[in-house]
Amino acid sequence: MDSITIIKLLAISSIINLKVKISIGFKENCFTLELFEKVLINHKIEELESTYEECRSKCFEMENCKSINYDFPDGKCSINSGDSLSYPNDLIVQSNSKYVGPSHKYCKEFTNPVYCSYSSEKIAGSSNTYETRCNERGGCWKNSKCFYGDTYIPGFIKYNKIPSTVDQLALYTFISLNDCGTACLSNSECKYFVYNFDQEKCEMSKSYQAPSGLVTTTQMTYYKLATSSATCFNRACDELEEHLAVDATACKDICNAESCKTFTYLVNDAVNHCTTHTTELCEATPINTQDIVGYSCILQPIFNDFTTINDQKTIDITDSDIDTCVTITTEKQFSLRIPWPTVGTNSTDFEIRIKGTNLKQCINPINSLLNSGVFAYVPHDLQVNPEFFGIFNTCHVTTGDDTYCNYICSCNSQHCQAVYIKGFGLTDENMQICEYEIHRL
Repeated sequence: MDSITIIKLLAISSIINLKVKISIGFKENCFTLELFEKVLINHKIEELESTYEECRSKCFEMENCKSINYDFPDGKCSINSGDSLSYPNDLIVQSNSKYVGPSHKYCKEFTNPVYCSYSSEKIAGSSNTYETRCNERGGCWKNSKCFYGDTYIPGFIKYNKIPSTVDQLALYTFISLNDCGTACLSNSECKYFVYNFDQEKCEMSKSYQAPSGLVTTTQMTYYKLATSSATCFNRACDELEEHLAVDATACKDICNAESCKTFTYLVNDAVNHCTTHTTELCEATPINTQDIVGYSCILQPIFNDFTTINDQKTIDITDSDIDTCVTITTEKQFSLRIPWPTVGTNSTDFEIRIKGTNLKQCINPINSLLNSGVFAYVPHDLQVNPEFFGIFNTCHVTTGDDTYCNYICSCNSQHCQAVYIKGFGLTDENMQICEYEIHRL
Protein backbone atom coordinates (compact mmCIF):
# COMPACT_ATOMS: atom_id res chain seq x y z
CA MET A 1 0.00 0.00 0.00
CA ASP A 2 1.24 3.46 -0.80
CA SER A 3 1.93 5.78 2.10
CA ILE A 4 -1.15 7.60 3.34
CA THR A 5 -1.44 11.21 2.29
CA ILE A 6 -2.72 13.76 4.77
CA ILE A 7 -5.05 16.33 3.25
CA LYS A 8 -6.56 19.50 4.68
CA LEU A 9 -10.12 20.34 3.72
CA LEU A 10 -9.98 23.62 5.62
CA ALA A 11 -7.23 26.18 5.81
CA ILE A 12 -5.91 26.15 9.35
CA SER A 13 -3.71 29.13 10.20
CA SER A 14 -1.87 27.45 13.05
CA ILE A 15 -2.11 24.55 15.45
CA ILE A 16 -0.88 25.18 18.96
CA ASN A 17 -0.05 22.08 20.93
CA LEU A 18 -0.49 23.30 24.47
CA LYS A 19 -0.31 20.66 27.17
CA VAL A 20 -0.81 21.28 30.85
CA LYS A 21 -1.36 18.96 33.76
CA ILE A 22 -4.98 18.91 34.75
CA SER A 23 -3.89 18.65 38.37
CA ILE A 24 -2.26 22.10 38.08
CA GLY A 25 -5.05 23.82 36.18
CA PHE A 26 -7.70 22.16 38.32
CA LYS A 27 -6.17 23.32 41.62
CA GLU A 28 -5.82 26.84 40.29
CA ASN A 29 -9.54 26.90 39.53
CA CYS A 30 -10.87 25.18 42.65
CA PHE A 31 -8.50 26.23 45.47
CA THR A 32 -10.83 29.09 46.32
CA LEU A 33 -11.38 28.46 50.02
CA GLU A 34 -9.18 31.01 51.84
CA LEU A 35 -9.43 31.17 55.65
CA PHE A 36 -7.53 33.96 57.34
CA GLU A 37 -6.23 33.42 60.88
CA LYS A 38 -6.63 29.64 60.36
CA VAL A 39 -4.22 26.73 59.67
CA LEU A 40 -4.64 22.97 59.21
CA ILE A 41 -2.63 20.83 61.62
CA ASN A 42 -1.49 17.15 61.61
CA HIS A 43 -1.04 16.92 57.80
CA LYS A 44 2.17 18.80 57.02
CA ILE A 45 4.44 16.93 54.59
CA GLU A 46 6.88 19.72 53.77
CA GLU A 47 7.80 23.16 55.05
CA LEU A 48 9.79 25.80 53.17
CA GLU A 49 10.48 29.50 53.10
CA SER A 50 8.82 31.24 50.16
CA THR A 51 6.49 33.98 49.07
CA TYR A 52 2.77 33.30 49.23
CA GLU A 53 2.53 32.90 45.43
CA GLU A 54 5.50 30.53 45.40
CA CYS A 55 3.80 28.49 48.11
CA ARG A 56 0.64 28.12 46.01
CA SER A 57 2.65 27.23 42.90
CA LYS A 58 4.58 24.58 44.82
CA CYS A 59 1.32 22.95 45.87
CA PHE A 60 -0.04 23.02 42.32
CA GLU A 61 3.01 21.08 41.13
CA MET A 62 2.72 18.34 43.77
CA GLU A 63 0.16 15.59 43.23
CA ASN A 64 -0.09 14.80 46.98
CA CYS A 65 -0.58 18.44 48.03
CA LYS A 66 -4.19 18.95 49.11
CA SER A 67 -3.91 22.36 50.84
CA ILE A 68 -1.41 24.89 52.22
CA ASN A 69 -0.83 27.01 55.31
CA TYR A 70 1.08 30.26 54.96
CA ASP A 71 2.67 32.20 57.84
CA PHE A 72 3.04 35.81 56.63
CA PRO A 73 5.49 37.23 59.25
CA ASP A 74 8.00 34.37 58.84
CA GLY A 75 7.31 33.63 55.15
CA LYS A 76 6.83 29.94 55.91
CA CYS A 77 4.90 27.65 53.58
CA SER A 78 3.41 24.38 54.82
CA ILE A 79 2.39 21.77 52.25
CA ASN A 80 -0.45 19.58 53.54
CA SER A 81 -1.53 16.09 52.49
CA GLY A 82 -5.07 16.73 53.82
CA ASP A 83 -7.66 19.48 53.62
CA SER A 84 -10.42 21.06 55.69
CA LEU A 85 -13.16 19.17 53.87
CA SER A 86 -11.80 15.82 55.03
CA TYR A 87 -10.47 16.99 58.39
CA PRO A 88 -12.60 19.92 59.61
CA ASN A 89 -11.60 19.30 63.23
CA ASP A 90 -7.93 19.90 62.37
CA LEU A 91 -8.52 23.55 61.54
CA ILE A 92 -7.27 25.80 64.36
CA VAL A 93 -6.87 29.52 64.92
CA GLN A 94 -3.42 31.00 64.28
CA SER A 95 -2.82 34.72 63.93
CA ASN A 96 -1.11 36.21 60.86
CA SER A 97 -1.65 32.99 58.90
CA LYS A 98 -3.84 31.80 56.09
CA TYR A 99 -5.23 28.41 55.05
CA VAL A 100 -5.93 27.75 51.34
CA GLY A 101 -7.60 24.62 49.99
CA PRO A 102 -10.43 23.16 47.91
CA SER A 103 -13.83 24.79 48.16
CA HIS A 104 -15.90 21.63 47.53
CA LYS A 105 -15.48 17.88 47.50
CA TYR A 106 -14.94 17.57 43.73
CA CYS A 107 -11.65 19.43 44.08
CA LYS A 108 -10.37 16.51 46.12
CA GLU A 109 -11.72 13.83 43.84
CA PHE A 110 -10.57 15.03 40.46
CA THR A 111 -6.89 15.92 40.78
CA ASN A 112 -5.67 12.95 38.74
CA PRO A 113 -2.53 13.79 36.73
CA VAL A 114 -4.07 13.44 33.29
CA TYR A 115 -2.63 15.47 30.46
CA CYS A 116 -5.02 17.65 28.50
CA SER A 117 -4.29 18.73 24.94
CA TYR A 118 -5.85 21.80 23.36
CA SER A 119 -4.19 21.39 19.96
CA SER A 120 -7.53 20.56 18.33
CA GLU A 121 -9.51 22.97 20.52
CA LYS A 122 -12.27 20.40 20.96
CA ILE A 123 -14.69 21.99 23.41
CA ALA A 124 -16.80 19.56 25.45
CA GLY A 125 -20.39 20.42 26.31
CA SER A 126 -21.48 24.04 26.08
CA SER A 127 -21.40 27.34 27.95
CA ASN A 128 -23.86 25.71 30.39
CA THR A 129 -21.37 22.96 31.32
CA TYR A 130 -20.02 23.72 34.77
CA GLU A 131 -16.63 22.78 36.19
CA THR A 132 -17.55 19.92 38.49
CA ARG A 133 -19.60 18.16 35.79
CA CYS A 134 -16.78 18.64 33.27
CA ASN A 135 -14.19 17.04 35.54
CA GLU A 136 -16.53 14.30 36.74
CA ARG A 137 -17.51 13.24 33.26
CA GLY A 138 -14.17 12.93 31.58
CA GLY A 139 -13.45 16.51 30.50
CA CYS A 140 -10.57 18.90 31.20
CA TRP A 141 -11.36 22.27 32.72
CA LYS A 142 -9.22 25.21 31.61
CA ASN A 143 -9.86 28.94 31.28
CA SER A 144 -13.51 28.49 32.32
CA LYS A 145 -14.17 26.03 29.49
CA CYS A 146 -14.47 22.25 29.24
CA PHE A 147 -12.27 20.43 26.71
CA TYR A 148 -11.80 16.85 25.57
CA GLY A 149 -8.40 15.63 26.79
CA ASP A 150 -5.80 13.16 25.55
CA THR A 151 -7.51 10.30 27.36
CA TYR A 152 -10.74 10.73 25.39
CA ILE A 153 -11.20 7.77 22.99
CA PRO A 154 -13.40 8.13 19.87
CA GLY A 155 -16.45 5.88 20.03
CA PHE A 156 -16.84 5.99 23.81
CA ILE A 157 -18.49 8.04 26.55
CA LYS A 158 -15.80 8.61 29.17
CA TYR A 159 -16.49 8.76 32.89
CA ASN A 160 -14.12 9.67 35.73
CA LYS A 161 -15.95 7.20 37.95
CA ILE A 162 -15.93 3.40 37.94
CA PRO A 163 -18.67 0.79 38.51
CA SER A 164 -18.66 -1.15 41.78
CA THR A 165 -18.40 -4.44 39.86
CA VAL A 166 -17.42 -5.49 36.33
CA ASP A 167 -19.04 -8.46 34.56
CA GLN A 168 -15.71 -9.45 33.06
CA LEU A 169 -15.59 -10.27 29.36
CA ALA A 170 -11.82 -10.04 28.96
CA LEU A 171 -8.80 -8.81 30.91
CA TYR A 172 -5.64 -7.45 29.30
CA THR A 173 -2.46 -6.30 31.03
CA PHE A 174 0.34 -4.08 29.75
CA ILE A 175 -1.89 -2.68 27.05
CA SER A 176 -2.25 0.93 25.92
CA LEU A 177 -5.47 2.89 26.30
CA ASN A 178 -5.94 3.10 22.52
CA ASP A 179 -5.41 -0.64 22.06
CA CYS A 180 -7.89 -1.32 24.86
CA GLY A 181 -10.46 0.85 23.06
CA THR A 182 -9.80 -0.94 19.78
CA ALA A 183 -10.28 -4.33 21.45
CA CYS A 184 -13.64 -3.25 22.87
CA LEU A 185 -14.81 -1.79 19.54
CA SER A 186 -13.81 -5.05 17.81
CA ASN A 187 -15.88 -7.20 20.19
CA SER A 188 -19.65 -6.87 19.77
CA GLU A 189 -20.14 -8.23 23.32
CA CYS A 190 -18.08 -5.48 24.96
CA LYS A 191 -20.36 -2.87 26.56
CA TYR A 192 -17.66 -0.83 28.30
CA PHE A 193 -14.17 -1.12 29.74
CA VAL A 194 -12.33 0.14 32.81
CA TYR A 195 -8.74 1.22 32.23
CA ASN A 196 -6.11 1.39 34.96
CA PHE A 197 -3.46 3.90 33.92
CA ASP A 198 -0.90 2.92 36.57
CA GLN A 199 -1.06 -0.80 35.80
CA GLU A 200 -1.85 -0.46 32.06
CA LYS A 201 -4.70 -2.87 32.68
CA CYS A 202 -7.86 -3.14 30.57
CA GLU A 203 -10.97 -4.88 31.92
CA MET A 204 -13.86 -5.28 29.48
CA SER A 205 -17.45 -5.93 30.59
CA LYS A 206 -20.15 -7.91 28.80
CA SER A 207 -23.03 -6.23 30.65
CA TYR A 208 -23.87 -2.67 31.59
CA GLN A 209 -23.08 -1.30 35.05
CA ALA A 210 -23.67 2.36 35.88
CA PRO A 211 -20.79 4.37 37.35
CA SER A 212 -21.34 3.85 41.06
CA GLY A 213 -19.87 7.07 42.29
CA LEU A 214 -16.54 5.48 43.23
CA VAL A 215 -13.80 7.92 42.29
CA THR A 216 -10.20 6.96 41.65
CA THR A 217 -7.24 8.89 40.34
CA THR A 218 -5.86 5.93 38.42
CA GLN A 219 -8.87 4.43 36.60
CA MET A 220 -11.55 5.60 34.16
CA THR A 221 -14.60 3.99 32.58
CA TYR A 222 -15.34 4.06 28.85
CA TYR A 223 -18.91 3.23 27.75
CA LYS A 224 -19.23 2.16 24.12
CA LEU A 225 -21.10 4.62 21.91
CA ALA A 226 -19.89 3.61 18.44
CA THR A 227 -22.33 1.50 16.48
CA SER A 228 -22.44 0.77 12.78
CA SER A 229 -24.71 2.86 10.56
CA ALA A 230 -25.52 5.38 13.32
CA THR A 231 -24.35 8.99 13.02
CA CYS A 232 -24.18 10.54 16.51
CA PHE A 233 -24.13 14.15 17.65
CA ASN A 234 -23.12 15.43 21.09
CA ARG A 235 -26.54 16.69 22.16
CA ALA A 236 -29.16 15.17 24.47
CA CYS A 237 -32.56 15.75 22.85
CA ASP A 238 -35.67 16.03 25.00
CA GLU A 239 -36.87 12.69 26.29
CA LEU A 240 -40.11 11.15 25.03
CA GLU A 241 -40.34 7.42 25.60
CA GLU A 242 -37.48 5.95 27.63
CA HIS A 243 -36.14 2.40 27.43
CA LEU A 244 -33.52 0.40 29.25
CA ALA A 245 -30.70 -0.60 26.93
CA VAL A 246 -27.30 -1.95 27.87
CA ASP A 247 -25.44 0.05 25.25
CA ALA A 248 -25.88 2.31 22.24
CA THR A 249 -26.18 -0.66 19.86
CA ALA A 250 -29.15 -2.03 21.81
CA CYS A 251 -30.66 1.46 21.82
CA LYS A 252 -30.23 1.59 18.04
CA ASP A 253 -31.95 -1.80 17.67
CA ILE A 254 -34.92 -0.54 19.72
CA CYS A 255 -35.10 2.51 17.47
CA ASN A 256 -35.02 0.30 14.37
CA ALA A 257 -37.82 -1.88 15.73
CA GLU A 258 -39.97 1.18 16.41
CA SER A 259 -39.13 2.83 13.07
CA CYS A 260 -38.05 5.91 14.97
CA LYS A 261 -36.08 8.74 13.40
CA THR A 262 -33.54 9.39 16.17
CA PHE A 263 -32.45 7.99 19.50
CA THR A 264 -30.67 9.56 22.46
CA TYR A 265 -28.18 7.60 24.58
CA LEU A 266 -27.09 9.06 27.91
CA VAL A 267 -24.96 7.66 30.73
CA ASN A 268 -25.28 8.97 34.28
CA ASP A 269 -24.61 7.86 37.85
CA ALA A 270 -27.87 5.94 38.26
CA VAL A 271 -28.66 4.20 34.97
CA ASN A 272 -28.16 4.59 31.25
CA HIS A 273 -30.97 6.22 29.28
CA CYS A 274 -32.19 5.21 25.83
CA THR A 275 -34.84 7.48 24.39
CA THR A 276 -36.42 7.10 20.94
CA HIS A 277 -37.87 9.97 18.93
CA THR A 278 -40.22 10.21 15.99
CA THR A 279 -39.09 13.75 15.20
CA GLU A 280 -36.08 15.25 13.46
CA LEU A 281 -32.78 15.70 15.27
CA CYS A 282 -32.99 18.46 17.86
CA GLU A 283 -31.05 21.69 17.51
CA ALA A 284 -27.64 22.01 19.14
CA THR A 285 -28.74 24.46 21.83
CA PRO A 286 -26.66 25.08 24.98
CA ILE A 287 -29.13 23.15 27.12
CA ASN A 288 -28.96 20.14 24.75
CA THR A 289 -25.16 20.11 24.66
CA GLN A 290 -24.30 20.90 28.27
CA ASP A 291 -23.89 17.23 29.23
CA ILE A 292 -20.83 15.72 27.55
CA VAL A 293 -22.05 12.16 28.22
CA GLY A 294 -25.25 12.47 26.14
CA TYR A 295 -25.54 11.79 22.39
CA SER A 296 -28.39 11.78 19.87
CA CYS A 297 -28.06 9.60 16.79
CA ILE A 298 -29.69 9.03 13.43
CA LEU A 299 -29.71 5.71 11.57
CA GLN A 300 -27.97 6.79 8.39
CA PRO A 301 -24.87 8.33 6.87
CA ILE A 302 -25.05 12.06 6.21
CA PHE A 303 -24.21 14.43 3.38
CA ASN A 304 -22.37 17.68 4.04
CA ASP A 305 -25.61 19.63 3.49
CA PHE A 306 -27.60 17.41 5.89
CA THR A 307 -30.79 19.03 7.16
CA THR A 308 -33.49 16.33 7.02
CA ILE A 309 -33.47 12.65 7.98
CA ASN A 310 -33.88 10.25 5.05
CA ASP A 311 -33.95 12.89 2.33
CA GLN A 312 -34.05 11.68 -1.26
CA LYS A 313 -30.28 11.76 -1.76
CA THR A 314 -29.72 9.54 1.28
CA ILE A 315 -32.40 7.09 0.16
CA ASP A 316 -30.92 6.90 -3.34
CA ILE A 317 -27.38 6.21 -2.12
CA THR A 318 -28.31 3.62 0.56
CA ASP A 319 -31.07 1.59 -1.15
CA SER A 320 -28.65 -0.86 -2.88
CA ASP A 321 -30.31 -0.07 -6.19
CA ILE A 322 -27.77 0.68 -8.92
CA ASP A 323 -30.43 2.56 -10.87
CA THR A 324 -31.09 5.19 -8.18
CA CYS A 325 -28.23 7.67 -8.20
CA VAL A 326 -27.12 11.09 -6.98
CA THR A 327 -26.19 13.45 -9.79
CA ILE A 328 -23.15 15.68 -9.39
CA THR A 329 -23.18 19.19 -10.83
CA THR A 330 -20.81 22.13 -10.79
CA GLU A 331 -22.82 23.69 -7.96
CA LYS A 332 -23.58 20.48 -6.03
CA GLN A 333 -20.63 18.26 -5.29
CA PHE A 334 -21.01 14.86 -3.65
CA SER A 335 -19.73 14.64 -0.05
CA LEU A 336 -20.95 11.72 2.09
CA ARG A 337 -19.86 10.64 5.60
CA ILE A 338 -20.39 6.95 6.53
CA PRO A 339 -19.96 6.22 10.29
CA TRP A 340 -17.85 3.45 11.85
CA PRO A 341 -17.30 1.16 8.83
CA THR A 342 -15.60 -1.68 10.79
CA VAL A 343 -16.91 -1.48 14.38
CA GLY A 344 -17.94 -4.88 15.77
CA THR A 345 -15.36 -6.77 13.69
CA ASN A 346 -11.74 -7.75 14.25
CA SER A 347 -10.66 -5.95 11.10
CA THR A 348 -9.73 -2.26 11.22
CA ASP A 349 -8.73 -1.97 7.54
CA PHE A 350 -11.39 -2.10 4.85
CA GLU A 351 -12.16 -1.66 1.16
CA ILE A 352 -14.84 0.73 -0.05
CA ARG A 353 -16.28 0.12 -3.52
CA ILE A 354 -18.00 3.08 -5.16
CA LYS A 355 -20.25 2.55 -8.19
CA GLY A 356 -21.68 5.11 -10.59
CA THR A 357 -21.65 6.48 -14.12
CA ASN A 358 -19.21 8.85 -15.82
CA LEU A 359 -16.96 8.87 -12.76
CA LYS A 360 -14.10 10.24 -14.90
CA GLN A 361 -11.26 9.06 -12.65
CA CYS A 362 -10.49 7.46 -9.32
CA ILE A 363 -8.28 10.00 -7.62
CA ASN A 364 -5.19 9.68 -5.49
CA PRO A 365 -5.60 13.31 -4.34
CA ILE A 366 -2.05 14.65 -4.19
CA ASN A 367 -1.19 13.03 -7.51
CA SER A 368 -4.15 14.29 -9.49
CA LEU A 369 -6.62 16.78 -8.05
CA LEU A 370 -8.34 17.68 -11.31
CA ASN A 371 -11.74 19.11 -12.20
CA SER A 372 -13.62 15.80 -12.09
CA GLY A 373 -13.36 12.55 -10.19
CA VAL A 374 -13.95 10.56 -7.02
CA PHE A 375 -11.84 9.88 -3.95
CA ALA A 376 -12.24 8.42 -0.44
CA TYR A 377 -10.69 9.49 2.87
CA VAL A 378 -10.89 8.96 6.64
CA PRO A 379 -10.53 11.32 9.65
CA HIS A 380 -7.05 12.11 10.90
CA ASP A 381 -8.20 13.83 14.11
CA LEU A 382 -10.75 13.18 16.84
CA GLN A 383 -14.33 13.97 15.82
CA VAL A 384 -16.75 14.68 18.65
CA ASN A 385 -19.44 15.58 16.12
CA PRO A 386 -19.54 14.68 12.41
CA GLU A 387 -17.23 17.03 10.49
CA PHE A 388 -16.59 17.70 6.82
CA PHE A 389 -13.70 20.12 7.20
CA GLY A 390 -10.37 19.49 8.86
CA ILE A 391 -7.44 17.13 8.40
CA PHE A 392 -7.99 13.71 6.84
CA ASN A 393 -6.02 10.69 5.59
CA THR A 394 -6.62 9.63 2.00
CA CYS A 395 -7.51 6.06 1.08
CA HIS A 396 -5.45 4.23 -1.54
CA VAL A 397 -7.07 3.56 -4.92
CA THR A 398 -6.58 -0.04 -6.06
CA THR A 399 -8.60 -0.25 -9.26
CA GLY A 400 -11.41 1.48 -11.13
CA ASP A 401 -12.75 2.93 -14.35
CA ASP A 402 -15.62 5.16 -15.47
CA THR A 403 -18.18 3.05 -13.55
CA TYR A 404 -16.48 2.11 -10.28
CA CYS A 405 -13.64 3.06 -7.91
CA ASN A 406 -12.20 0.76 -5.25
CA TYR A 407 -10.18 2.09 -2.31
CA ILE A 408 -8.32 0.53 0.63
CA CYS A 409 -8.62 2.58 3.84
CA SER A 410 -6.77 2.38 7.15
CA CYS A 411 -6.68 4.27 10.46
CA ASN A 412 -3.40 2.87 11.80
CA SER A 413 -4.75 -0.30 13.44
CA GLN A 414 -7.68 1.54 15.00
CA HIS A 415 -11.32 1.55 13.92
CA CYS A 416 -12.02 4.54 11.69
CA GLN A 417 -14.63 6.94 13.02
CA ALA A 418 -15.98 7.31 9.49
CA VAL A 419 -15.15 7.05 5.82
CA TYR A 420 -15.95 9.80 3.32
CA ILE A 421 -16.78 9.70 -0.37
CA LYS A 422 -16.07 12.88 -2.32
CA GLY A 423 -17.14 13.41 -5.92
CA PHE A 424 -16.95 16.55 -8.04
CA GLY A 425 -17.45 17.40 -11.68
CA LEU A 426 -19.07 19.70 -14.21
CA THR A 427 -22.82 19.76 -14.85
CA ASP A 428 -22.55 18.71 -18.50
CA GLU A 429 -20.52 15.60 -17.60
CA ASN A 430 -23.62 13.81 -16.23
CA MET A 431 -21.57 12.31 -13.40
CA GLN A 432 -23.48 10.12 -10.90
CA ILE A 433 -22.68 8.07 -7.80
CA CYS A 434 -25.19 5.28 -7.29
CA GLU A 435 -24.09 3.06 -4.40
CA TYR A 436 -21.20 1.98 -2.22
CA GLU A 437 -20.15 -1.23 -0.48
CA ILE A 438 -17.79 -1.72 2.46
CA HIS A 439 -15.75 -4.92 2.74
CA ARG A 440 -13.64 -5.66 5.80
CA LEU A 441 -10.16 -6.96 5.08
